[in-house]
Amino acid sequence: MKIKLLPESVYSFIAAGEVIDRPASVVRELIQNSIDAKASSITVSINRGGKELINIIDDGEGMDRDDLLFATKKHATSKINTLDDLKNIITYGFRGEALYSVGLVSHLTIESKVKEDDLGNSIIIDCGEVKGTERSSIEKGTSIVVKDLFKNIPARKKFLKSDLYEQKKVEDEFVFHSIANPEISFKFIVDGHIVYNLKSSDLRERIKELKGENFIKETFFLDYFERGIRIKGFVGNPKLFNNIKYKFSMVFVNKRYINYPQIKKAIFSAFGTQLKRGFTPYIIFIDISPHLVDFNVHPMKKEVKFSSENDLFFVVNRSVKSGLAVDRNFVENDRTLEPVDLSKPDFFVREEKLFSDVDFYLSEKKTTNISFESSKFWQFQNSYIFVSVKDKLYILDQHAAAERISYEKLLKEKEKITSQKLLFPFTLRLNSDIYIFVNENIEKFEKLGFSVRVFDNNKILVESVPSIIEDDFNKEDFEEFVNEIYNLGFGSEFDEILKIVACKSSIKAGKKLNSVEMEEIFNQLFKCENPHACPHGRPTFITFSIDDFEKWFRRR
Repeated sequence: MKIKLLPESVYSFIAAGEVIDRPASVVRELIQNSIDAKASSITVSINRGGKELINIIDDGEGMDRDDLLFATKKHATSKINTLDDLKNIITYGFRGEALYSVGLVSHLTIESKVKEDDLGNSIIIDCGEVKGTERSSIEKGTSIVVKDLFKNIPARKKFLKSDLYEQKKVEDEFVFHSIANPEISFKFIVDGHIVYNLKSSDLRERIKELKGENFIKETFFLDYFERGIRIKGFVGNPKLFNNIKYKFSMVFVNKRYINYPQIKKAIFSAFGTQLKRGFTPYIIFIDISPHLVDFNVHPMKKEVKFSSENDLFFVVNRSVKSGLAVDRNFVENDRTLEPVDLSKPDFFVREEKLFSDVDFYLSEKKTTNISFESSKFWQFQNSYIFVSVKDKLYILDQHAAAERISYEKLLKEKEKITSQKLLFPFTLRLNSDIYIFVNENIEKFEKLGFSVRVFDNNKILVESVPSIIEDDFNKEDFEEFVNEIYNLGFGSEFDEILKIVACKSSIKAGKKLNSVEMEEIFNQLFKCENPHACPHGRPTFITFSIDDFEKWFRRR
């Protein structure tokens, strides 16, 4: 087989495929063009995950008619002129491939106006062919509409994933660029609904709006300079690892989001043995002289090379260690504790003793309550209930006991759990994954007793909750509940979901109870079919007899 040159029509599609592989890459390239055009406001709209429509609107410098025609040609750019420029890149774009590549694989419409002109201009390109140019009434900046992405490449279109998956990828690009450029206002619209509406702010406020105030509270701030490298950002407390909201890490080099595993190693190694789970969330910004970093490694510009990787590792690692030294209480002290004797008396570990001799009470559990003197009930650490009944001392874990009571009530209402309207409904903003999950499962949440309404900007309104829920149930409790349901999935056994509802709706450890409330928990627990353990298997109570005490204190 003879070697021959590929036709331009073939290698152009190959090149376009390296730059544009899914809707998210289109959004990335177009947002970067808007930022390079000095936009102060950028709006991103998509339909069906960007497969059907992508629209980017900015108020940047815009393009006149000549620039508009050149911008859609191959390797046309205003950002570099010489080879030396390529070694000192200070803009996002520089390859001159984005608009040309997008125009090859979609129906592309661009409208743009520079402030010196009375009218703007527009151009329409369909799969690489210019269909026309005309005047436009656009007031300022640029509007780019991309329709039917990969309409002429069925094989590529076939390999796109679900609308929600592609939407999440687009959102990731939106979040990366809005965090890196907090001085710019950003808006994100999905299928006509506003998901984010971010006003111009500083870095801390932008991250707080996108990742939540709790992330800011549970992080320490970095601002460190050494060897010509500036490190800024936020590194999170390792305890955030358990929350799905905080399972993320971001690294930006000169405001560009990148993948670079060595930085992750530099951050984590700074924690030493204190990072017990091997992960903590972080958002790191690295500012470095452009001639010390090469972004021209891959067409998508997410991979980089540094002139001195050792210097970078050292400075990142040192910056995190410095931050940890300032905030000494941030993670658990790594010192070795003195050994403690945790041995228990024999009766404490004999399983049959923990739940023995309660027949006198269980025999009456479904017919009557036992009356107590109020002084017989008392609380330890606002978490454990003590009561003396005949010749035994009962110790109840108030949360585990309440959880068992709630669970058995829920089992009886399994088909439709009764709900109660909140006197003060609350709103909260969810991350997109959770918001989409709630939106898709409204009826299932109603079956669990929750009445939820969804709004734009990832916000929801909770109006009703299961009637068994405690009065102090709040938006943080609901968010934690939804996160657990999200992790479990509605495809799981319904009983497993009821266990989560029971857990989140029950009296918590740390809540002060009066004697009437303690007595009610005691009575209700022993009316349960299985009073001995909470739905997750933890014991609800233990008992001690007078014989146990006398043996313990060596009176016998």
